[in-house]
Amino acid sequence: MPGLTPEQIEARRHSIGASDVATILGVNPWGKVGDLWLEKTGGVDLADVRKETKATQWGKILEDPILDMAEVELGYALPDRQVEFRLDSLHLVAHLDAWDSAALRPVEAKSSGLDGHGNLWGEEGTDEVPEHVLIQVHAQMMATGSSEALVVALLGGFGGIRIGFFPVKRNDGLVKVITEACIRFWQAVESGVCPPDGDFSAPYLQARKRETGWIRTDLPVELLDDLQIWEQHYKSAEQERDRAKAKAIIALGGAEGATFGDGRALTYYSDKRGRRSLRVRPFGI
Repeated sequence: MPGLTPEQIEARRHSIGASDVATILGVNPWGKVGDLWLEKTGGVDLADVRKETKATQWGKILEDPILDMAEVELGYALPDRQVEFRLDSLHLVAHLDAWDSAALRPVEAKSSGLDGHGNLWGEEGTDEVPEHVLIQVHAQMMATGSSEALVVALLGGFGGIRIGFFPVKRNDGLVKVITEACIRFWQAVESGVCPPDGDFSAPYLQARKRETGWIRTDLPVELLDDLQIWEQHYKSAEQERDRAKAKAIIALGGAEGATFGDGRALTYYSDKRGRRSLRVRPFGI
């Protein structure tokens, strides 16, 4: 987690960030609840698993310019930047990009779709923001006690680059959902028992801390049974896949591909390293 001191990293381990809430609810495209649980329980070192991407780097670079543009549109300054609000009853900590003291609301700066691709943002002036952003700013409103949040976004798309203002009103039904989810998640953190819907990414599993020489004798035998059953299923599926691939390759004969009446195509060709690859794809691709 570049840019943070060891003390800040440790502090974040003991709280739920506003952006963490989207992960807890399963709507964060870049986060898994199992990974987050490992972070909060100390099962991994954050420095080993939190790698800054180009997108996050650009997001940090563009944050202040976006807020500067927001000041121009609003007609007043947003001097309170990078401020923190807490809701201790939920272990929730909101790190705001800015606090709008005139309107008493958090301001979140976003950049999205600057590579020219489409995005999930609606028309300016609406509250049509991506779901994970909606959850994040609701968590911010809960921590600040606000009834509204403002998302200011620098957006790119096929129509060019635009800056949009998206005021989001507090939804009490969503607040209730967030509250219950945060309580359940923190109970899982304190108990050391992973949430039942927890899933994990490979880097987090590989970074899982282990104690040399510690052999457990208290795990249920069902755990091993489940693992062996799924390994058998996987092995069987691999064998069936290999048979189907062989059947298709033989059917092609000397052809590099085939087209089918339903619009799909089958190709069998060599890549730059000379490795043969069999693929099913939409016709003409």
